[in-house]
Amino acid sequence: MSSTTAWKPAEAARGGRAFVATIGDVDVVVTFAGDATGRLAGSWDARDAHDGSPLLDGDEPTLAGTSSAVQVYASLVSIADRLTALLVPTPTAPVEYRLVRLVADDDESAFQQATEAALNLHAADGWRLVAVDGSWAYLERPTS
Repeated sequence: MSSTTAWKPAEAARGGRAFVATIGDVDVVVTFAGDATGRLAGSWDARDAHDGSPLLDGDEPTLAGTSSAVQVYASLVSIADRLTALLVPTPTAPVEYRLVRLVADDDESAFQQATEAALNLHAADGWRLVAVDGSWAYLERPTS
């Protein structure tokens, strides 16, 4: 998933670099650790910009010892993708559910055939098997 998150430079501890952006409805600050010369250590962390709560952290060996803006940008794109997956809920289609009572039969083969036939009949109407619990099958399908 490619990100178009707009990162802006932010204040960071000496030698580090920090960037802020809004992902979903959360303001995020990503800080890359660095030394006094401006060389990056490879480690980074993402926090909520308002309360400082940690969201994600990582270590990227390709950043270690560099001060390359290109590598930092590539890392920010990757971090934004991971944060988007965490912070932005994916829309889900409305789903309807159905319970189907499976025909009980002492003969395992007959039970299997009857169950398969019932489920295939429902599958033709768009139903998907989610789970079987004893003599009940739980099905769902999108409503739109």
